[in-house]
Amino acid sequence: FLQLVAAEDARPAGGPGLETLLRGTASPSPTLRAVAVRALGRIENPDLIERIAPLLVDDEPVVRRSAADAVAQAVHRGSGTPALPLLLDAVGGEHDAGVLGSLARSLGRLRLGPDERTAVARALVALSRGPEGDAPPYQMEGVALGMASFVQRLRGAPRPAFFQVRMKEMTRYGVGAPAGDVGAARVRELAVAAYGSEGLTAEELGAFLSDPAAEVRWAAAARLASIPDPFRRSLADVALADPSPRVRLEAVRRGLGAAPLTAEACARLLSTA
Repeated sequence: FLQLVAAEDARPAGGPGLETLLRGTASPSPTLRAVAVRALGRIENPDLIERIAPLLVDDEPVVRRSAADAVAQAVHRGSGTPALPLLLDAVGGEHDAGVLGSLARSLGRLRLGPDERTAVARALVALSRGPEGDAPPYQMEGVALGMASFVQRLRGAPRPAFFQVRMKEMTRYGVGAPAGDVGAARVRELAVAAYGSEGLTAEELGAFLSDPAAEVRWAAAARLASIPDPFRRSLADVALADPSPRVRLEAVRRGLGAAPLTAEACARLLSTA
């Protein structure tokens, strides 16, 4: 284990360090295989994908999760095209929710062309669904992270309509779950942040600001600056009355702070202070 960690820190391009990592992928210990394949990905060399790919079908889920991350990391600096078919094939044969979440997260990270992006968008939407409706929280968190990365990679390019619709549905994921369900709230937080980064309406933001989870309301308050007045003012007032200090802070930064600094705006800032 210490040898693998030392090799991982060194990011070896070749030589004994790389050989140590490659031997580690064949270790009888699942923990060591997971560490080794994670380290191979962190070298960020696309030529190593063929050595990472066999671990996508490892017997142990912890290894498959690390391999999914490693495939995307290996192509981090360039085109994700070599990684795309490997990840899509792995999705087709996978049944573990945690691994499916990792595959979704990795798919969303890839740099791709328009046609390939559409294939990824469809895969992410499919991964957000389970046999009886929505996917379970552990899988869905990976999907939400993948969708957030996918949106960032678009850099303002249009989102597929079916993708945007599904993200909006995910902003209500598990909203009726028992209080303290961190997994469902985390999914909604990510979905609100990604969905709300383009074309958010005042009505939608108002609904997000009434979510039972403070982290979701915070993600909504972070989008206040995208709403024009007079709607922004009334929504900022809602956020300023929130019981969470974090939400109120965002209301000051993105709501009051986004307004032109008129005498009235300054008076509101002073009274809030």
